[in-house]
Amino acid sequence: MVVSISSAVYFILTGAVAGFFAGLLGIGGGVILAPFFFFYFERIGISSQILSQVVFGTNLFIIVFTSISSAIGHQLNRNILWKAVFPLAIGSVIGALGGSKVADITSSFILKKIFAVIMFYAASQIFFNFRKERKGSPVYDYKILIPAGIVEGFVASLLGVGGGSIMVPMMIILFHFPLKKVAGTSSATIIFTSITAVIGYIIHGAGNPLLPARNIGYVNVNVALPIMIGTVIFAHLGVYINKSLNVKSLKKIFGVFLFIVGIELLIS
Repeated sequence: MVVSISSAVYFILTGAVAGFFAGLLGIGGGVILAPFFFFYFERIGISSQILSQVVFGTNLFIIVFTSISSAIGHQLNRNILWKAVFPLAIGSVIGALGGSKVADITSSFILKKIFAVIMFYAASQIFFNFRKERKGSPVYDYKILIPAGIVEGFVASLLGVGGGSIMVPMMIILFHFPLKKVAGTSSATIIFTSITAVIGYIIHGAGNPLLPARNIGYVNVNVALPIMIGTVIFAHLGVYINKSLNVKSLKKIFGVFLFIVGIELLIS
C-alpha cells in the first residue's frame, strides 16, 4: 500500500509531536507513538496475531533516528554523561536482544501492567518531590549501571519503546544524575537500545506470511519513513526548550509524563 500525500502529511505531524517530547524529555518518543500505531495498523487490517510486533518494530525503527537527533542536540549543549552512557549501553544491548526474542514468541500483557505500577511510583517520587534535590553523588559504577541497562534494554525491547520512560526515573531517583543532563544521557543510551532491538524485530519478523508488502520484518516502512521525518526535525526543538527550562519545571514535566505512561500501559 502506497501512502497518499495527505496521509504522509498526517504522519509527519504525528512524528513532530513525538519528536518534540523526545528531545524535551530524553525519551525515544515510542510511548507517544504506540497508541497511534495500534489504532492505525488495526484499522488497515494488520493481523491481530502480529499487531503488537509490527507496532513495536515500527516504533523502534523510528526511535533510532529520533534518539540520534536528540542526542546530537544535547551533545552540542554538553548535556550527555558519556561515562554513564557506555556501561548502560552495554547492558541495554544485552537486554534488547533478549527482549526482542521474547516479544516474538509471547504476549507482554502482564509485564506492561507491572511496568505501569512502576511508572506510577516513579512519577510520584519525582513529581511530588520536585522542590527537593536528591541527595547523593552520581553513580557511575559499572557493576550497577550494566545490570540497570540490561533491565532497561529487555523491557524497552519487549514493549517496543526506546527505554527512556524506564531510564529517566532510574537516572533521577537511583543514580542521582544532574537533572539537566538526564535527557541527553537517556537519549544517547536509547540509540544503542533501539538499534539492537529493531535488528531483532527485523530478523524475527523476516518471512512472516501475515506481514503486508513493503514491510522489513516487523517494521512497516510506509508509515515509519514520514513519521521519522517529523520526529528528527522536531526533536531539536524539544532539546532547545529543554535547555531554557529550569530544574523545577523539568521535574514537573517528567512526573506528569510518567503518570501518562502508566495510564497508557494500564488501559492499552
